[in-house]
Amino acid sequence: MKVFVLLNNTFEEIEALTVVDYLRRASIDVTTVSMHEKLLVKGGHNIEVSADITFDNLKRDMIDVLYIPGGLPAAREISENKEVIELVQYLKENNKIIAAMCAGPLILETSQIAKDEVITSFPGVKDELKSIKEYSEDVVVKSGNIITSRGPATAVFLALKLIEEIKGKEVRDKVAEGILFNYIEK
Repeated sequence: MKVFVLLNNTFEEIEALTVVDYLRRASIDVTTVSMHEKLLVKGGHNIEVSADITFDNLKRDMIDVLYIPGGLPAAREISENKEVIELVQYLKENNKIIAAMCAGPLILETSQIAKDEVITSFPGVKDELKSIKEYSEDVVVKSGNIITSRGPATAVFLALKLIEEIKGKEVRDKVAEGILFNYIEK
């Protein structure tokens, strides 16, 4: 399965890079995608990342999993991008996994794809998620083919959930052990 991570200037670095790192530890094919003409993207805390491709080179049939990290105004700009809205609608219709955390779930509102889903997000954007079925305070929520999480401190939980969905519990547990997550789970 191929995972694509959308990176827009001011993205939340912990949310994006923790997930990318842990998925790659699980030998999952992850591609970072710059929302700009250039590959270089600057996070909200001035950490620069060279993405693998630009959004213009992303083809929807390449995607098995799309992940949108938070960070403002990055996530809001992504959620207002017509091409991204159409992309997530296509992915939802084709039962591909859509993951988002923090303010990333704003795309679920603008695309109107979560009307029957339970969603979580950063508390500060909760009131903007008006068209969802139900809001949850859980750390990670899987509802249909949508997986959401809360914010920077929950990035590890989202990464492990994605690994479990893509590669299974055994691989998830192996990665969790390798990052000493088992000490936290006790």
